[in-house]
Amino acid sequence: MQRIREVKIRGCCLGTYSSKICVPLLAHELPELLFEAQKIKESAPDLIEWRADYFAAQNPAELVAVAEKLRAVIDEVPLIFTYRDYSEGGFAEVSLSRRSALIAAVLASGLVDLFDLELQTNPQARQELMQAARENKVGVILSYHDFQQTPSNEIIINILKAQQEAGADLAKIAVMPQVKQDVLRFMETIHHFNTNYADIPVVAVSMSQLGMVSRLAGSLFGSAITFAVNGKESAPGQIPIKTLRPVLEVMSPPGKFLD
Repeated sequence: MQRIREVKIRGCCLGTYSSKICVPLLAHELPELLFEAQKIKESAPDLIEWRADYFAAQNPAELVAVAEKLRAVIDEVPLIFTYRDYSEGGFAEVSLSRRSALIAAVLASGLVDLFDLELQTNPQARQELMQAARENKVGVILSYHDFQQTPSNEIIINILKAQQEAGADLAKIAVMPQVKQDVLRFMETIHHFNTNYADIPVVAVSMSQLGMVSRLAGSLFGSAITFAVNGKESAPGQIPIKTLRPVLEVMSPPGKFLD
């Protein structure tokens, strides 16, 4: 098995064969955002993801001010900042230049721990934002989403390789299964990548009700993060955190699952 480096964020260790729970935070206005953040914090997730593409404020300074208030509520819970591109499931359809300005301002604030960016972002903009993350000691998740299908094994492997080679700290892929075999094939392919090619942790999700087992069994095939909900879901098939946690405790005993 490849030696895969771990990513440590505020005491949370992200690595292969030990899935951590992340709860997305979706809100349009500040009172709702802070209320939901408090509720999520009380559910004791390992990480929180702020989906800023859902938030009404679209001004860099205002978004940073909101991030300050959010950090005060969640305290030391690791925070992933995501302004998802509309073409990959984002809520707001905005230009790349505007989105980049918003992202860069939040990265420069030092208030977030990880930053999720689509692999298919314009290469120059992607490099500039990744550099901004590095300068502000923010870890980078490069992600890929396919809401229509589960690509071939070769394509999945090549996507993960491309994310790794581009300099990501974590590689993320989320796909849509059409039949049960898609889910099994996807999980087997992620395990194969982790075993043979991975240098960084992988976040792997098969979406919808059909792919729900991938959220439950990530520790078995090597997914570093699984996404749960404490209310509104941000992707099809997410499971309530109170349901997911006891399952992960059973599926992720001390040590690692090896071949």
